[in-house]
Amino acid sequence: MTSKIHTDIGDVNDDIDDTDNIEERNDKISVQPLPDREHILQDRKRLCNAVRIIAWAYLLLHLDLTFGTVNVLPDWAGYLLILDALPVLAKEESSAVLLKPLCIILSLWEGIMWCAAIFGAQPDWELIGLLVNVVGLYFHFQLLTDLALIAEKYGCPEGKRILKLRTVRTILLTLTFLPQYLTFPDSMYEGSTIFLIGINLVVAYFLCRALFSLCGSLTPDAQEERDG
Repeated sequence: MTSKIHTDIGDVNDDIDDTDNIEERNDKISVQPLPDREHILQDRKRLCNAVRIIAWAYLLLHLDLTFGTVNVLPDWAGYLLILDALPVLAKEESSAVLLKPLCIILSLWEGIMWCAAIFGAQPDWELIGLLVNVVGLYFHFQLLTDLALIAEKYGCPEGKRILKLRTVRTILLTLTFLPQYLTFPDSMYEGSTIFLIGINLVVAYFLCRALFSLCGSLTPDAQEERDG
């Protein structure tokens, strides 16, 4: 009888110890507070501004306004705008972080070529130019992919459109750059280049239009309309 009472008391003590251990573990678990609506709106506003900056950057990259030998809308400025927007994109798509060093390389290259044009120099850096073109193709391909993924993440209709324009743009630029490093008759090279550049400008127009449209679709009001 006494032995049984001791056993029951020991079981009760074990249960109490188990309960204390559970409560102790629960106390150690840090419960992350849910973000309030104000923080969500602020994050969405930053994302909209980042996409808008990138849209203006692409417009800058495709516009040339030259006085003499100076382009007053230099490409390096467009890459600096993209560089400024990348940290915000990286919060939505981690792969955007990897684009930062490539963006720096492209901005430096465009800055060097811009300065060379001012002083009337024409550097013969064919191999470096080829490498930079390859870097540029990958950079824009991945950047537009990240933007399309962000659009799909928030249910924006521009995602598929950006992916299609990304693919067409990459093919067109590849076909435009390729003849520079191959042997073609001058008449054939000039005709094909003008034709491809013309198509590329059309694609650039629709791409910039899609990016500016994405800015509007990412706003909280547009999100509520889609959810409703």
